[in-house]
Amino acid sequence: MNASGASVGIAFLVALTTTGPLWAQEASAKAKGLQAVITTADDEKISAGIIGLQDGKLELATEPPRSIALVDVQRVELGKVVSTVAIGSGLSWIGQDNHDLVQVGGANGGNGIQDLHLHADILKPVGIKQIVVVARLPKQLRVWRLDTSQSPHWRLAIARGDLATEAEIFLEPAADDSFGQKFDATFTYSDGTTTQASVTATTHTSDQRAVDRGTQPGQVATAAAAAATPASAEVYLADSGRLQGEVTELNLESLTLRTAWKRDIQVPLLRVKGIWFGNAPPAGARADFNKQLAAPVSDDVLFVVAPDKTAAQIQGGVQSLTDGKLNLRFDGADRSVNKDRLLGLVLAAHPKIPPVTAPFEMFLLTSGDVISGRWLALGEGQLEIETLWQSRLTLPVSEVSEIRSRNGRLTFLPDLDPVSVEEVPYFGRVIPWRRDQGFDDAPAKVKGKQPTRCLAMHSRSLLTYALDEQFEKFKATVGFDDSGGNHGRALCRVAVDGREVFVQKDLRADQDPQSVEVSVQGGKQLTLEVDFGEAEDVGDRIIWAEPRLFRAEKK
Repeated sequence: MNASGASVGIAFLVALTTTGPLWAQEASAKAKGLQAVITTADDEKISAGIIGLQDGKLELATEPPRSIALVDVQRVELGKVVSTVAIGSGLSWIGQDNHDLVQVGGANGGNGIQDLHLHADILKPVGIKQIVVVARLPKQLRVWRLDTSQSPHWRLAIARGDLATEAEIFLEPAADDSFGQKFDATFTYSDGTTTQASVTATTHTSDQRAVDRGTQPGQVATAAAAAATPASAEVYLADSGRLQGEVTELNLESLTLRTAWKRDIQVPLLRVKGIWFGNAPPAGARADFNKQLAAPVSDDVLFVVAPDKTAAQIQGGVQSLTDGKLNLRFDGADRSVNKDRLLGLVLAAHPKIPPVTAPFEMFLLTSGDVISGRWLALGEGQLEIETLWQSRLTLPVSEVSEIRSRNGRLTFLPDLDPVSVEEVPYFGRVIPWRRDQGFDDAPAKVKGKQPTRCLAMHSRSLLTYALDEQFEKFKATVGFDDSGGNHGRALCRVAVDGREVFVQKDLRADQDPQSVEVSVQGGKQLTLEVDFGEAEDVGDRIIWAEPRLFRAEKK
C-alpha cells in the first residue's frame, strides 16, 4: 500500500474509534431518545431521552429505565437538559437543535442554517450589556458578540426572560466541526461587573446543517426554502389556543390554516373566536380588535382598512373566504372585501363549549402557537396528537418547545376560570387581577425570581374557584411583585368552603415570600383573598406564584 493509502486507512480507523460507524451512531441516538427535561407534578426534574409513549406513559432512557404517566407530569421541555455544570461555571452545551436566529457576520436574523445552542444559568439578575463567546477551533479563532457594532466578529443571539438568571445563547456554526472544542463566554452586565463561563462541545456540528421546517420527502431543505414562511395570520381558538399561518379557506363550517410548519389544519368554526390577518393596521385597530375579541356580540365583526386609510368595522354575517376575497352578508346585501384590506375578524358569540374534564396536553410551539389535544404517540421526528375537536394531527418535534399537562394529577389555578370575582378599590380605582403576568403589563417577579405560572391580585380582591371535591391539596408561594418596591403590607388568606386554612395577617413586601401548603380534601370551593393592610393599599401587589391543586394519587 502506498503512503497515501496508508493515511486514508489510518483516518478511517480513527473515524471508527472516535465516532463509530454511522449505523452505530444512529442506533445510539435512537436509544437516547428525544432529549427533554420532564418536570413531575411533585416538582422532580428529570433530564432524559424520551424513547416512547406507551399507554399514556412516557418511557425514559434513564438508568435504570423509568416510565411516567402523563397525568403525573407537570411539563415537558423539549431539547433541554438539566445543567450539570458546577455552580459559577454556568454554561452547558445543547448543540444544533433546529434553531435559526443568527447568521454569518453582524447581520440580524437567520439564514436557514441550524445555530449552535448554549444554555447559560446562574446569571446575575441585572441587564446584560455585552456577551463575548470565543472558540479556539482547529483552523481558526472564532469570536461571537451580542453587540458587534465596534468589531468584525459574528453576532450572537440571546433568549432571556426579563432579568432571569438563565438564558439561551445562539451562535452561527463555523466551517470547522466544534466537537471537543472549548467555548469561553464572558458576560458584561449593565452595572459594569462581569462573569465568565466555559463549556466543551459534546456533539458534532456543521455549517451545512439546514433547519428542518417540515419539508416533504424528496425536497431539499435549502436556506431559502427554510426561510420562507406563510403570511402570518393569527387564529384565536375558544380553548385559549392560538395558531399562525395562512388562512387558505373559510366557510360556514370550518377554517383551513396552512401553518408555519407547513401542515394544513382544519378547525371547526365553533372553535374559532377570531382572526387577525396580519396586514399593517391603522393606529388603534389592534386594540379595538382585542377588546371585541374579549366580548364578542351577536354578529360577526369585520375590521377593514377604509378608503381613507383608517380602520372601519362592519357587522354582518361572514359567508366565505375564496379567491382572495372575504364574502359576507351586510345590510341586507351580499358584499365582498379584498383580502389585502382585511385587518381582523371577530366571530359572533358561540354557545359556550363545555369544559374538557378528561386529561389532555397543551403544546407550546417555538413560533408562539399554542394548540391543545391528547398526545397519542411519539414518532420519528414528530408527535401525533388528537385535537380537542377530535382531529388527528402531527407536530414536528423541531417546532415544539414545551408540553404542559392539563387535568392530570396537578392543575394550575391560572388554567381555571374563577366562579366569582370580588374587587373593592381603596380610592375608587380597581386594579384587576391577572393570570400569568404581573402588574403594568410586565412579567411577575418576586424577589428577583420570575414564576412560570402565577396569579396577580391587588387589595382588596377575592377569587373563588370550584373544587367539586376533586382535589386534596393546594400549594403556592405568596409574596409581593417587585414592581411595588418595599412599601406593601397586606392580609393574605386561603379559605375552603369559607373555612380559613391559611392566613398571613401582615405580609410585608420587605419580607421573604411565604410558602402555602394546605389540605382542600372534600372541598367544594377555594378562595384566595388579598385585603388592605396597615399602609392602606399602597404597594399591595400580591403574586401567588405556582398556585396549583393536586388530585389524590390513584392506588
